[in-house]
Amino acid sequence: MLGYLPLGVGVLMFTLLCLVWKKKVINNPYLFLMASFSFLLSLIISPNLDYAVEDYGYYEGAVKVISDPEIDGEQLKFIGQMERQKVYFYSNEPNVNPHHGSSCIVKSYIQTPNAATNPGQFNYQQYLANQGILYVSFDTEILKCQGRSFLSHFFEWRYVIQQNIINQISEQSYAWINALLFGQREGLPNDIIKSFQYWGLSHLLAISGLHVGIFLGLCYVVLSKWTRLTIEQSKWLILVIIPIYIIIAGAQPPVLRAGLMAIFVIVLSFMKQSKLDVTDILSIVFMVLLIVDPYLMYQLSFQFSFAVTFALILSRKLLKNGSWLMISLKVSLISQLVILPLQFYYFYFTNVLSFAMNLIYVPYFSILVLPFLLSITLSVFIFPDKVVAFLDYAFIMIHEKMMKVILLIGEPSFAQWVVGQPNLVIMVVYGILFLWFMYSWEAGYLKRAGVISILMVGLWYIQLGSHYIDKSLKITVLDVGQAESIVIELPNRSGIYVVDVGEEIRFNSGHEHKNFNDIIKPYLWSKGISRIDGIIISHYDTDHAGSLKQIINHFQPKLIISHPFQSLELSKLVTIQEGMQISHGDVQMKFLSPNFDDENHDENNRSLVFILKYDDFDMLFTGDITNEIEERIAQKYRLDLDVLKVAHHGSNTSTSETLLKETNPHMAIISVGDQNRYGHPDPEVLERLTNEGIRILRTDEDGSISIKYVDGHSTLKRFNP
Repeated sequence: MLGYLPLGVGVLMFTLLCLVWKKKVINNPYLFLMASFSFLLSLIISPNLDYAVEDYGYYEGAVKVISDPEIDGEQLKFIGQMERQKVYFYSNEPNVNPHHGSSCIVKSYIQTPNAATNPGQFNYQQYLANQGILYVSFDTEILKCQGRSFLSHFFEWRYVIQQNIINQISEQSYAWINALLFGQREGLPNDIIKSFQYWGLSHLLAISGLHVGIFLGLCYVVLSKWTRLTIEQSKWLILVIIPIYIIIAGAQPPVLRAGLMAIFVIVLSFMKQSKLDVTDILSIVFMVLLIVDPYLMYQLSFQFSFAVTFALILSRKLLKNGSWLMISLKVSLISQLVILPLQFYYFYFTNVLSFAMNLIYVPYFSILVLPFLLSITLSVFIFPDKVVAFLDYAFIMIHEKMMKVILLIGEPSFAQWVVGQPNLVIMVVYGILFLWFMYSWEAGYLKRAGVISILMVGLWYIQLGSHYIDKSLKITVLDVGQAESIVIELPNRSGIYVVDVGEEIRFNSGHEHKNFNDIIKPYLWSKGISRIDGIIISHYDTDHAGSLKQIINHFQPKLIISHPFQSLELSKLVTIQEGMQISHGDVQMKFLSPNFDDENHDENNRSLVFILKYDDFDMLFTGDITNEIEERIAQKYRLDLDVLKVAHHGSNTSTSETLLKETNPHMAIISVGDQNRYGHPDPEVLERLTNEGIRILRTDEDGSISIKYVDGHSTLKRFNP
């Protein structure tokens, strides 16, 4: 695993581990040789994560299908091998149905996946690169296919089984069977998925080692107790069942881990190995899986699955004694502690009550849901329709009530602990403290373990506290497409303001509040921000205020600042007009427009306009005002700007020559959507800016744009280099 780290870091970590366990290394040279071999092997197999920098272009030729093709609505998708490159293909109207292993002739445009353009945003390009996929192709035309692999018959068998089940039971029950037995959760309600994610229960919605263990346990009981097979014969039959089940269940990392571990245990039992070291078995499975597919290391399910399993195995002495409740509490606590750095790294937050919800819902799924769903599935092929209908009805009656409970609880903000994305040092120190904590707990040094646990929690508060000793002013113009949202972080985090929370105007459903959910909220969380001091709404067009209610509900601003012509009834609403000012220490936000004469203007010219002043730094925020308001401000106020936020996304109705000459900005930032239908920014605006010698930055080209000002110096960072 250390070979996946940068070479210098990997060598340093390997050396430190050898020094920590130097006595064992000296007394057992074979252990050192094995560890060295594993480290060198990880260096060899760890893949280079390459990114395609430009589109491949139009392609017509052969493609080898290397995944099980899936149908999502009317769209077919599969991974194909093309000229030594993996490509994710999408076909809206497939004339041919390919199989795993088919050789197909396709006609398509091969392009690079969409990359993140903001900090904290999900990076689809990196997600695919972590699977070795560099390109995607939409609207692929499949001309012909031939051949198929041996595995494709198992995938087809799975499809037949699924069709038989869905024809005899309700959609509600089938959605859960499809998720928990076949690894496809597309049919589950979105509110359930969202609630399970919030409470840290997502692992229950996918096939995990627990599911595999229950399935294999039931198989063993049925074969050894209810048939005439001997124990050895039952084991041999289970060895045949395991790989078939792995394929049918989608071959996800937790399924592979649990299935291969079961195979190793059974094979070793045939070899009369009475003393089995489960840690060694897990390590072998870990290495085998990475040798077969080195990209597995980058999958979250792989990381979470092995981290939790290793931690529980190493803690088995702690889990030997005690009541069922105490053992369950220990399992939940250890599992949450070991994955905490990963949760913060990938999701920026954790739920402090997650262990309690796991304590309730893990047994519920293990004891009731999974056996119930297995019974329904088997009954479809064994028992009459009336029995199937009864089991189906009983499951829905019980399960819907349990789901209503978690939905009724909702998503209370007090349970959410937002820390932000931790740096590597914090994560390494936490890992050392965690190992020390577990050692102390197991050795019975409970006072020491208690002190260490306080240090572990305190470490994340150090992460949060680091922002409060940062003296810089930070302004980040997010790339939200043809909309606008800007985050202002005052020195020492004395205040956090968000200027506008715009949404692009969309005509297709299913993308409501996309900017907020995919960009604005993740950005704030990645910076450890869970509350804000104020939201400044320049005006109420959708592209500036489309997610106002969402940011109020999630970040509970102390102030909602608006122009005086709004008609909303909101608590904490403060209306602002020309001449008013908000001060935070040495930072002032002085509002220059609108005045009461602007009431008859359209919404764009009602925009709040303010200048942010700190030390020698001045930045003008302009909303969507036109030349008329710009020239009034320029003539009334003698401004000397460092940065101009260009009005109305670079429309030709704004950014007048008068404004530029009177304010003399060094830099202009345009928030604009890539290839937008309005033609923004207008060429005339760009020409005016260029003629005045003003540096132009655009979110459609540069991604998010961050300015950091401290001690009289400002630095600029573009997300897209």
